[in-house]
Amino acid sequence: MEAQPAQQPTSTTYTRPQQPADAYAATLPVETLTRIFELAKEGVQDPFDRQNMRWSFQEISCQWSIAVGKQRDYAVGYERQAEALGNALRSSGREDEVRSLALSQKLMGGSQGATVELLKLCSALKKLELIRVGRFYSAYGDEEALEAMSKLKEVQEVVFMGAPEALTLSRVLHAWPVLRSLRLSCRFRNETSMLDPMPSVALQHLDIVPDLDMIRELLLYIKDSDLPRSLTVRDYQGCFRRLLDPKVAEALLPLASRLHRFSAPDPWQPSPAFDHFISSMSSLRQLEIGYSGTQPLPDVDGGGTGHNLPPAAALRNLTSLQELVLRQTLFVQDAAQLAPTLVEILDAPPSSFKRIEVHLSLFYGSEGGEEARAEIAAKAEAAGIRLLIRRS
Repeated sequence: MEAQPAQQPTSTTYTRPQQPADAYAATLPVETLTRIFELAKEGVQDPFDRQNMRWSFQEISCQWSIAVGKQRDYAVGYERQAEALGNALRSSGREDEVRSLALSQKLMGGSQGATVELLKLCSALKKLELIRVGRFYSAYGDEEALEAMSKLKEVQEVVFMGAPEALTLSRVLHAWPVLRSLRLSCRFRNETSMLDPMPSVALQHLDIVPDLDMIRELLLYIKDSDLPRSLTVRDYQGCFRRLLDPKVAEALLPLASRLHRFSAPDPWQPSPAFDHFISSMSSLRQLEIGYSGTQPLPDVDGGGTGHNLPPAAALRNLTSLQELVLRQTLFVQDAAQLAPTLVEILDAPPSSFKRIEVHLSLFYGSEGGEEARAEIAAKAEAAGIRLLIRRS
């Protein structure tokens, strides 16, 4: 891997094509092209895909290469790539310009000198990602690489899609003192008997899986803090999808009142516990739910609801709520209760409420979907609330 494919030696025989003078893109300012590139990569989660997209844009023409700018985010899948990138950064003197580094988890297995040297080289790193390769991961890890990671004291965002064996939650939380965003899409070995006092917390956003043991340990560290302000709970990567257990909502309840944003992109089981968790978010501004709906069952965890959108009365009490987002999931057998709940919310919305986003397919999970959509659109317009209906 080269440190920056867009930068070519002056003696190279290869030159990027110039944009034809009469091409429409040639008339656009660089700032516009840059914005187009930013929008194109906005929804791309995988760092390797983002990197490939950058390289593709850079190869279009000189104008696009300038618009994309210098590469500061890198994804490394193999030891030879780690070695090549390290050498290129060292020779160009650009070590301190690297802001984001994603490593394939397989690089953590065994003694990997080039990976360790690359981590040591990127001392100004702000974001670190460990990406799982394949559907299931094995618990393994190189202590030397983990030690190099823990010395990157400027890291503010960490993403672990799989965890090396030696990497405990305690070690993660103490390694990076200015950590602001933490995503843990994996189980961790717990060590609650070895807890140390939590250092000063800068953590603003948590993105976790429904691991009850991890949640309980995590709460021990942050119980006396007013952070995080943002929480995402998603199902395990690569698992068969299932409704999330209401016990997770009960375990997370101590965090509810401090949250400004909550996202549950994977659907939770409809239950009073989940409704209570949401209604306890007294400072909530943005709510995102992976919608699930079935025929109403009176014996669902003691409640009579068949969908996981909390009652309108509960949402109406969230006086700071500005935005509600309902995502499409695989668990929508019947959406008959969705439209009436949305209509009830729109009849008397919270004073700060501004926006609803709903996936189009949710309106066709029951009879009368088109009429329901029209009624909700009319209610939203009358209330001065923006309604966005997504088709993809």
